[in-house]
Amino acid sequence: MGVLWGCFECPPAQAEDWESSKSSWTSITLRKPIGGAQSKWFVDVQPSVLVATQSELDRVFIRGGVGYRFRPTIAFQQGYFFGLPFQDPGAVEHRVFQQLNIEKPLGKFTLGSRTRLEERFLPGVSGTSVRLRQRLQATHPLGKSGKWYAIAFDEGFVVLNDLAAGPQAGLDRNRIFVGVGRHLRPGMALEVGYMNDWVNRPTGQPNQLLHTLWINLNIR
Repeated sequence: MGVLWGCFECPPAQAEDWESSKSSWTSITLRKPIGGAQSKWFVDVQPSVLVATQSELDRVFIRGGVGYRFRPTIAFQQGYFFGLPFQDPGAVEHRVFQQLNIEKPLGKFTLGSRTRLEERFLPGVSGTSVRLRQRLQATHPLGKSGKWYAIAFDEGFVVLNDLAAGPQAGLDRNRIFVGVGRHLRPGMALEVGYMNDWVNRPTGQPNQLLHTLWINLNIR
């Protein structure tokens, strides 16, 4: 995580090699047990909306899946992702993914690891692009009320295979997020913060640096 932070802090060699833009990302994460509160099975649904710099609706994402909790701190999930870009409605992206979540308390911190393997079906690309995502996260309570907490994560994306006219194997993007959360009531929390999203674009195109206001409502 420190290495990724170090890469973020290093300025690019040439300013023209980068493009910067702003956006906002709003989502609702809904997770509910299947078959009763004590069940190890659960369903997870997350609709999201991405708004571009010009305050125009850019994309809508819907992610959902079914998971099994081996322990209170370890869960596996099989899911599906649908991405609709409003600027080009024909360029819909479909993904199938497998995900492993691990949490571990460490003092007042709660550390988390999310490993996700994606099989991506991209418009205009023949074949399946396989991408690995690894997120490391930490949360820490703020104040004495127990309602507020700080949250930060770093997530790297690596493409595992080459596709003609599609993604190439290697580092795809990296996201760094810092923010705060507030427990609104038992089982519901609102998180708001800043996400720095670095995108490694194909050779000949400038890389992107996206500055994103990130808002997420968790309901469990």
